[in-house]
Amino acid sequence: MRIYILIIALFVLPGCTDQNNDLIEYINKVKVRETMMVEKVPDVVTFIPLQYSEHGERNPFADPRKEAMKITVSTPKNCPQPNFSRSKGPLEKFSLDSLDMYGTLGRDKHLWGLVRSSSGEIFRVASGDYIGPNHGKVRRITKTYIELSEMMLTGKGCWQVRKTKLPLSNQESS
Repeated sequence: MRIYILIIALFVLPGCTDQNNDLIEYINKVKVRETMMVEKVPDVVTFIPLQYSEHGERNPFADPRKEAMKITVSTPKNCPQPNFSRSKGPLEKFSLDSLDMYGTLGRDKHLWGLVRSSSGEIFRVASGDYIGPNHGKVRRITKTYIELSEMMLTGKGCWQVRKTKLPLSNQESS
């Protein structure tokens, strides 16, 4: 048993020598390095609460008062106006850029237009239906295009009528 303890001591004791020159060199290098100066933390400015008095000021927790004067815009009597009371059609939520004429149904005088949206849905339109956000009313449907009359707002409260065509799309790219 003594022999085993002696053998273990012979292997463990050489690790306890002062052969740590590399550690001493590293410590000396760290001590020689230039230290960085840390900026001084700025002083904290003390908060001074503002005293609120409601005399002559509006209560910030109450709803604002309604304006006493209403601004009225007069529109000329002879300007065309769109019908705002009618219910909107399904194609009025799409811009004309995102719609394509896909084809037609029917015969020469009784044609319906097929309009495809950007999402791929196909809608059937007839004369008098509305398309697009600018109150575009379908005026005429031919085999090559759908003619619309759109109403564009001018700067003076009037609406100007402009004719637009939705041409038949090239179906090979679909």
